Amino acid sequence: MSDSTYNTCVKVSTRYSLFLIVVFFSLAIPNFSQAFTAVTQDISTDTTWTTEQSPYHISENISIATGTSLIIEPGVVVKFSDSQGLTIRGSLSVVGTSDLPIYFTSIHDDSVGGDSNGNGSTTAPGTSRKSSIGNIPTRWGSIIFEAESTGNLDNVIVRYSGYDRRVTPLPAIYNIGGNVQISNGHIDDNGYFGIGQLSGSLSLSDSILEDQQVGVSIKDGDVSITRNNFSDINGFGLMLDGSGDISFTENTFNGGHIAVTLWLSGSRKLTHYGNSASDNYINGILLEGPVLADTELSGGDLPYVISAVGGSDAGTGDLSFPNQHDLTVGTDISLTFLNQAVVKLEDDATLDVMGTLNLIGKQDQPIIVTSLYDNSLGGVVWDQSGSNSPSVNRWGHISIAPDASVNLNYVELHYGGDSRFNSSSVIFNQGGLLDIENSVFKNNLSYGIRHQGGTTNVFNTVLEGHSTYGIFNETDTEINAVNNYWGDSSGPRHATLNPQGLGDAVSDNVAFIPWLDALPGTEPECCSSVLFLPGIMGTELFEGADKRWEPEGESDVERLFLDETGKSLNDITIGDVIDTFDGPAIFSADLYKSFLNDLEVKKQEDFIDDYDAYGYDWRLSLSDILASGELENRIRELATASKSKKVTIVAHSNGGLLAKALVNELGGEAAGLVDQIILVGVPQLGTPQAIGSLLHGYDSGIPTFYSDAQARDFAFNSPFTYNLLPHDSYSNNAGVSVSTPLVTFDNGEATQVFVDTYGSEIYSGNQLREFLAGTDGRTSPDYDDLVNPSKANNALLQAAVSQQTSVGHLWQAPEGVKVYQIAGVGELTVAGIEYQTINLCLSVVNGATGWYCNTGTKTLGYKPIRVLDGDATVVEPSALAMQEDENVKRWWIDLKEYNKILFGQVTKPIFRTEHKDLLEISEVRNLIWNNLIGTSTAMDYQFISANKPGLGLDKRLTFTLHSPLSLSYNENDGTVVDESSPYGRYSQYKRYGEVQIIDIYNDEEGTIVMQGEKTGSFTLEVEESDGEEITSTITYAGIPSSTSTVASIEVGGTNIDDTASLQVDYDGDGETDFMLESAVDETVALPDEPPSEPTVEELESQFKTYVNDNLTNKSVKKSLVRQIDQFYKQYQQQEKLKSKSPFFAKLFQNNFMLRLRLQALERQIDLYASWNRVPIETSEELNRLISLMINKL
Repeated sequence: MSDSTYNTCVKVSTRYSLFLIVVFFSLAIPNFSQAFTAVTQDISTDTTWTTEQSPYHISENISIATGTSLIIEPGVVVKFSDSQGLTIRGSLSVVGTSDLPIYFTSIHDDSVGGDSNGNGSTTAPGTSRKSSIGNIPTRWGSIIFEAESTGNLDNVIVRYSGYDRRVTPLPAIYNIGGNVQISNGHIDDNGYFGIGQLSGSLSLSDSILEDQQVGVSIKDGDVSITRNNFSDINGFGLMLDGSGDISFTENTFNGGHIAVTLWLSGSRKLTHYGNSASDNYINGILLEGPVLADTELSGGDLPYVISAVGGSDAGTGDLSFPNQHDLTVGTDISLTFLNQAVVKLEDDATLDVMGTLNLIGKQDQPIIVTSLYDNSLGGVVWDQSGSNSPSVNRWGHISIAPDASVNLNYVELHYGGDSRFNSSSVIFNQGGLLDIENSVFKNNLSYGIRHQGGTTNVFNTVLEGHSTYGIFNETDTEINAVNNYWGDSSGPRHATLNPQGLGDAVSDNVAFIPWLDALPGTEPECCSSVLFLPGIMGTELFEGADKRWEPEGESDVERLFLDETGKSLNDITIGDVIDTFDGPAIFSADLYKSFLNDLEVKKQEDFIDDYDAYGYDWRLSLSDILASGELENRIRELATASKSKKVTIVAHSNGGLLAKALVNELGGEAAGLVDQIILVGVPQLGTPQAIGSLLHGYDSGIPTFYSDAQARDFAFNSPFTYNLLPHDSYSNNAGVSVSTPLVTFDNGEATQVFVDTYGSEIYSGNQLREFLAGTDGRTSPDYDDLVNPSKANNALLQAAVSQQTSVGHLWQAPEGVKVYQIAGVGELTVAGIEYQTINLCLSVVNGATGWYCNTGTKTLGYKPIRVLDGDATVVEPSALAMQEDENVKRWWIDLKEYNKILFGQVTKPIFRTEHKDLLEISEVRNLIWNNLIGTSTAMDYQFISANKPGLGLDKRLTFTLHSPLSLSYNENDGTVVDESSPYGRYSQYKRYGEVQIIDIYNDEEGTIVMQGEKTGSFTLEVEESDGEEITSTITYAGIPSSTSTVASIEVGGTNIDDTASLQVDYDGDGETDFMLESAVDETVALPDEPPSEPTVEELESQFKTYVNDNLTNKSVKKSLVRQIDQFYKQYQQQEKLKSKSPFFAKLFQNNFMLRLRLQALERQIDLYASWNRVPIETSEELNRLISLMINKL
């Protein structure tokens, strides 16, 4: 062992004389010394302290250098001389075991490591010893972790630190910027602090801290303190100050003075749960103010205490400090207590708010504010030995300064309103903002709430047992206190407005009507009566005795037209809600049949007392529908007869917007009439489908007898269309927003005016309204022109803005009213419109060398942008626009999976289930009746979830047709999918104004067929998609057509590479006139000039390529390639000779021998075909190429 590092304390001389002396003295004097390893220098290289060298003696302050580690093995004892310590700038790893802990202790501690200082019991750890400089406590210094250092201490015992020269000593373990973890430790009998942290991070777990003034002291930094035992602590178990996040959980505090004290000087988030405190003077968390930074305090098992105890007088046990009877929240500072917190105040203590105080509980975890002496709530906090009672020793009040704010939600306030304060109230508003909901004021003295200025709102709250007033308003400005319980069903006592009231008194200028006649949260008798509001086109409309809706033709629809102000041109009356829509031919669709039947059955079974399926004139604005007041009266009638005295509103589509507008009209009365609102497929932020309806005549999703052109005409003056347009908040709603642009303009000649006016994208707001109004200068298109966008009725467009605002993203349900949002997803849904420049062929020529377009132009086209995030009409973000919270929930319907029941499992479904018939899904109705209106918690649903389902990446092939042709798809079993029969087993047809689309799924094989209806040209876009991502495209652009044209494409599945060429029979004579080969990710079109004839060289190359690509018989392939090579070689030789000499030019003028060779090749191919060595189709193509070569000769 090197003397430069370690010195042994027992030195033996080899000299004989010295040996005798040593022997003599060793016999004459007892030997108290014990061998140890001395450490006197800093540690600058990685070092390990071993049990063999233990104990170690640190006689001078040493440090562990940056980047250096010290590892201490299990069982090692480390002893410090008085006042000496260890500073860590690198890393300290101290990992013992339960059997072999590691000790940090005093040189005077002989209980471990022996009598290291060799003085027997002359000195003891923690006592004093005499020296030339006077009395010095025999304690060592501290283990200090500096910035960026790390420490891992496990199964460690730390004791007898706390050296003090008339200043507060350092903690035994002191973190001033490191990352320290301590577990299974025993920190005891240290001079003042066990563990301290100035900054950095600390994790303390499964340890014992006892017999010291402070267990753990925290100034700043992040801290986690878990499963520790604090016992016999003379001052504070935990002393918290400064800023940072602190979590302490599952700790016990026993036999000390104050379990936890918290200074509120820094920004802090405190989380605690699972802790217990007993036999302490204060069994809680003492709050020391003022509050100088934003602070968030969670609920837990330890109550908070606002009292004069603390500071330098903490050990006196006196609760009567005259200058500390309040806690003040500073200006612009927030103090927040979260659910389940208990706050106990000493008698006459106050909470004075100059900033913001938030007391935010939950229905099942309210916040309690009560007296320090109230042992019924939050347990025994102060051992008062029964000398005080909460009804006598009341706390003061919560006072609100001008411009301050206090927010209470689910809070109980007891034993407040000490009469020694002038207000004698629990809450005293002197000019701030006071919002109280779902709370309880009981067992208080004179006043519950006293209002001297500012704003006060009180809802759904209990005010009971106040001797003077429940609420007293000293001002002339009315305060809002409706829907509260005043201690009796008769309501509050007011001399003129409610003289019969037996509840707490209420002063003038307090709006208290209506009041609650029972305690809030009292379970009503199941179940509430139901008001059902259907969607647009879901109610019959009559003109006299003639039914105009459901229409039998366009003449019925014309009678439903409105004027430019959105008022009906004819006298239209309202019929019943439609159960089954009577559409054309086989298109009768069940809309509400099953749900209407449910309503009647539930009434007959006495599940509900009554219901109303309320039909309304869906053409009109929401305000016009509500103008008569009939719907308001009807909901009052339903509530009166309801078991719960309230009504549940079930609304589909536009009915949900009407429900929101109805609640607005009811105002403060709504909370007393409505308990739940169930929104099914409601476009709360609008739907892009409405843009297409207004501009291009998109259909409603319900098959009808009228055309897309009439649909657009009808929409122009119909307020319902404008109410359904995307709202200003559509793309940036707080609840959920939409990233897909509503309108996109591609670059191109026909779209340039739009790009110049609006840019390349429109999301929502004023720019959308400008486009709809046509500020780009466009004129309104002809009636039958569905390609060019129409223009909106600007008056109705602007009027809709205010209506949308009232029911849109700012709308909130009244307090206590639950809202359930149900949205369908998995069906392709319009999320926007893309405008394009497309090619038109104005004149086509069938020339000698083939077909070509000799006159063309550019024109405007469009197509819908579709996403799977919707129900085919309403996108999911709009249907689920409200943010989830305690009273607002979301549910998803997986329509993709649900419709698989139909697709592929029945021969030919008539409809896919989508927006129009969501209430025909049995699981949706079961959710509504059993779980939302009813009280069942069983939710074993296959297609409904409280979490969004995965939409998957199912492959899809889409054909989008812009043209005067019809579009259909022939599935391989003969099923024809087209406009009159839109659903097959694995495909579907949709029309969006002029645009027709067929989607093909499941690798379905078949044939796309287009048949001419007008002379012109068409563009066909083919897209392969994985989910919503388009992976490949083919565009056939400006293809000429006539009224007789038949065009087709063979489809080999959902892989775009398996689509065959486009075959066009222009004149409809059954023969293909021209063919366009597919080219992935390219645009294919007829040439714009006569095509050149292929050369012999080109034909010979095509022949060989076709042979190699299409023949499998190697011998046949080899034979044909050899023969065509021989032909071509002879052809080249003849051409060379002809170019050199007129003689040879004349000799080979007719190419007689070459013709014979090719004719022989033809016969050879026919022979191979007869032997089935060459397929017939292949032989025909090869002979076609040979014929072309013969013609070229």
